[in-house]
Amino acid sequence: MKQAAVVDNIQLKERWLLKYIGCTVIGVAFSPGGQMIASVGSNCLVRLWDAETGRDWAQFAGRDVTFSPDGKLLASIDRNGKAQLWEVSRGQGLRQLDGPDMAQVVFSPDGRRVAGLSTGSLQDRVLVWNVNGRQETQRMHGLAYGLHNVAFSPDGRLLAGGSKTVRLWRIDTGEIVQELKGHTDLIETIAFSPDGRRVASGSRDKTVRLWDTATGQEMACLTGHNGEVHSVAFAPGGGLLASGSWDTTIRLWDAYTGQHLTTFSSHRGYVHSVAFSPNGQWLVSGSWDKTVRLWPLGMSDDGWEQCARVWRNQLVREWRQVHRCEVCGEGIGPWYRWRGSKRCRAHRD
Repeated sequence: MKQAAVVDNIQLKERWLLKYIGCTVIGVAFSPGGQMIASVGSNCLVRLWDAETGRDWAQFAGRDVTFSPDGKLLASIDRNGKAQLWEVSRGQGLRQLDGPDMAQVVFSPDGRRVAGLSTGSLQDRVLVWNVNGRQETQRMHGLAYGLHNVAFSPDGRLLAGGSKTVRLWRIDTGEIVQELKGHTDLIETIAFSPDGRRVASGSRDKTVRLWDTATGQEMACLTGHNGEVHSVAFAPGGGLLASGSWDTTIRLWDAYTGQHLTTFSSHRGYVHSVAFSPNGQWLVSGSWDKTVRLWPLGMSDDGWEQCARVWRNQLVREWRQVHRCEVCGEGIGPWYRWRGSKRCRAHRD
């Protein structure tokens, strides 16, 4: 089955590698090298697939999965809610991380630490472990009930988590450095841009929002989904953003302006997870329709970003016709307005 989406003069072929795994797919991830895809089923089974052939390579018990940066380890949550490390090459358990029942785990960018989200109490907790020593090294402060997702910044200095607001913590102290407010319902997913300057969040309020991590200001509110947004992912180059929703669609966005680029609509159930390949040429998605689908994007990440720049330039031209500097009347771009400025570069304070 093939469909075609036309974006300006570019035809994007939507092809997919379809695997029935007998249950709802609640998570997907590419290995750092791009050779493997991990999928997580609602039956607490993690499967590793060969990304080239689609061959089922290994299976083990778990209900969340994340690869270490070197691709040698996997972290998951076992059937009892305990964080577990696995050796990818052998598909065998390596060690269990001491702590309470967990809902999510994620590796730090240097692979030396694992952050875990503990739920089920009156106050959710985020814990950080040393991978080699297994001991807990930090707890994040100022948490509220309803935390659904955590993510490390690319430099490993910050950790983001969301409930109805996105909170950014310093890893070394556990203190909150930013609280990003704007969503009107619980936040289901968070992702940092590759340069760490932006955070994307998806919510039950059906929106995706882009935030400036330095100032804490909302840069854009991405609307168009007709259901809860349960997964967001930045492409490796940072210019593209993908979002998966309970409206059964996947949307691609310009990650700088929030401009909608195209929509994938082959899934027949809630889209619960999306992830880009390391080279940006593939997108994998997992859905409640019991499938894992592999989408070739038709061009490299750089190619998509060049197309995104065309749309972005068009948007800026249109914006400048309407929004002008209050001092000299020169047209100003949308990034100044997002930061609350009504003046051009020459007349900014």
